[in-house]
Amino acid sequence: EEHWARWKHHYPASATALLDIETNLRVGCEIRRGELAGAGPLWQRIGRYHSRTPKRNQLYALKVLHAALHP
Repeated sequence: EEHWARWKHHYPASATALLDIETNLRVGCEIRRGELAGAGPLWQRIGRYHSRTPKRNQLYALKVLHAALHP
């Protein structure tokens, strides 16, 4: 829910609309694309998709790294 609260003002899709897999993937990709194009170290940009709070940002980035290394 925290994730939606952060992004809902930037995308026209409602929370209910995001239950549609195509809408969810499209919006998620748009968010990720924007964050990856931003400034800062790569892992910080990856983490910003989840949160701008440094601790939550770092934890999310570590989960992504772990998932990439241990598929």
